[in-house]
Amino acid sequence: MKKWFTPALVATAFAAIVIAERKRPLRRRVEPESLRLRRNVAMGGLTAVITAALQKPLVDPVLRRTTERRLGLLNISLPAFCCSITRCGGGTG
Repeated sequence: MKKWFTPALVATAFAAIVIAERKRPLRRRVEPESLRLRRNVAMGGLTAVITAALQKPLVDPVLRRTTERRLGLLNISLPAFCCSITRCGGGTG
């Protein structure tokens, strides 16, 4: 897959959500937009920092163990029609 595809997809989805929210808000606005946007950006930034900080110590050991033990959906035997869809290279059935 091209390197630009995922960022383009995320940007398109974000733009679609922003346009839809402006055209038809889910609830009425009760405070200034600039205050709401600043709060949302701060919460998004804080969430990104916390997620990045916790990913290494929590997710990486689990990933390493599941890889060593060959656990997960990619290591099960799938029917042939599933493998043709997912390109897993074969199957039983």
